[in-house]
Amino acid sequence: KRQLVQLTATASKPGTVTFKQKNSIIPGCNNLPTSGTPIVAICNWKPTIHGLQYLSAKLTPTDTNYPSSTGSLTYIVSTRSSPR
Repeated sequence: KRQLVQLTATASKPGTVTFKQKNSIIPGCNNLPTSGTPIVAICNWKPTIHGLQYLSAKLTPTDTNYPSSTGSLTYIVSTRSSPR
């Protein structure tokens, strides 16, 4: 909880990616441009609550001939295991 987690979405085509926690956009992670090889978008996220977190990343390709696509994962946020 409250520790930085770097979320990485690997895309099949260039475009933008929006990361969500449940149905809410993660602050600072809206319409992030993809870059590099492989094509990725990176979001820095600091979980605010413990337990199962349902995350998704939606790719909107730059080339409108390709449809948008969404991937999802479940992330477990646990309590701190080391002293502060």
